Amino acid sequence: MEQLEQWFREKQAERTIQALKKNNFEGLYVSDSKAALEEVMKRIPDGASVGIGGSVTLAQIGLLDALKNRKIQFIWPQQQAKSDEERLELFRKCFSTDVAMSVAIDAAQILGAYGYVKEFPSERYIRDAKSMQIVEGTNQIQRVIIARSLLH
Repeated sequence: MEQLEQWFREKQAERTIQALKKNNFEGLYVSDSKAALEEVMKRIPDGASVGIGGSVTLAQIGLLDALKNRKIQFIWPQQQAKSDEERLELFRKCFSTDVAMSVAIDAAQILGAYGYVKEFPSERYIRDAKSMQIVEGTNQIQRVIIARSLLH
């Protein structure tokens, strides 16, 4: 079964890489997170400036720590809360978007099947709440930043 899953992942990656090439992008498949980290670090020259968005995956594979260790300047606007006011703002954003999502889901469940129909506003509320969670800095990243700021 494991071989079948590996084969499926490789075929899926091949199709994705071909689609990227059609649009003049370069794609690369690696088998695990360690290989991904090595490949990324190999492609970033010393002294480079690297911009990083809110990717949880990059944090999980250890790219942020690896960049710090190589003294590469990286731009990560949500690096950490520097003051109590910034920390409170992170709490507010995370909490308010979570509440909006929870309320929207509850409203859709109360309406049953009608909750997911475009004629009812609850469908739009779910979409809007999820986009707020993402646009406000992804709640997963917000939680990491909050935890880091509380520990320091």
